[in-house]
Amino acid sequence: MKNTKVLSVLLAIVILLPFGILSGNAVEDADSGYDLTVCAADVQELFSEETATKDSLDSYFDSPEYLTRNYVATNYYNTILEHIESHADELREHFSGAYDNDDGDLVVLLSCPSDRCQNFILNDLACETVLFEEGNGSYYHTKAKLDTINAGIGDLQDRVRNGVETDLDTVTLMSAYPRTVYDDLNNTISVEFYVSPTMEKAVEKANAAVDSQMAKSDASFTEEETNALAIYEGYIQCLESKVEGLEDVLYTVNSDAPPIIEEEATEWRPGRSLFVLDHVLSDGTAKGSLCSTGYRAMYRRNERTYYGL
Repeated sequence: MKNTKVLSVLLAIVILLPFGILSGNAVEDADSGYDLTVCAADVQELFSEETATKDSLDSYFDSPEYLTRNYVATNYYNTILEHIESHADELREHFSGAYDNDDGDLVVLLSCPSDRCQNFILNDLACETVLFEEGNGSYYHTKAKLDTINAGIGDLQDRVRNGVETDLDTVTLMSAYPRTVYDDLNNTISVEFYVSPTMEKAVEKANAAVDSQMAKSDASFTEEETNALAIYEGYIQCLESKVEGLEDVLYTVNSDAPPIIEEEATEWRPGRSLFVLDHVLSDGTAKGSLCSTGYRAMYRRNERTYYGL
């Protein structure tokens, strides 16, 4: 399985460097102001105690060599993103995304039918150690579509919460917590609804019928599943009538716990703190956990741009 943790480790380095948290042993380098190997070793030492009991994170701090290569990969990634943001050229049309592999190197996904985009990245952008794989479409245009859909869902949610949208179809739709899911490797967007197990089963059965080229009418549905499937299709119709940019978007369902548990938490936004209720003590005190959603971020400081999550 491909590793899609682009920027995950190097975001820590980006955060640490500007504030001088790293050891003073780092020596100046003509490119970054730090010797990358020393810098990576310092980061490894800084996080070693915290990650010692977290097996799933150990691979991120395997060696200074990995962190050094990943640091270079992130610089290449930033260079490519900055170019496609500012140039309406062939690379913008054919850059489909990127990820860092297990060695810490950047793998760029391209939908370009020729080698022109590869050569441009390697030579003109001087990203010398980038690897390439076949991609799907344009990341730039998919990101713009994602922004449009997220804004539309957010606006619709606000209108329901504030009582501007009161029709039953829209209110029912928003009770399913529609949210976008971006697939980094395939450069595609899907919208996921939180549904009941019965609806999830009905949707999976309907999708299986389509995959096997069987008409949905030929599949065996209970009356409860038929009604659930009608509600699900109503979600899609209502959403597409209210939100722009949903052409060619996939739809999925999930019967796991909804993204927002507390009844008062009716607004969801990237970065918003969410309180997940665990239990209530005898004195009425609520006990639970805080978390937040994540999203791609861009940060500018001292005329430089940093990308992260």
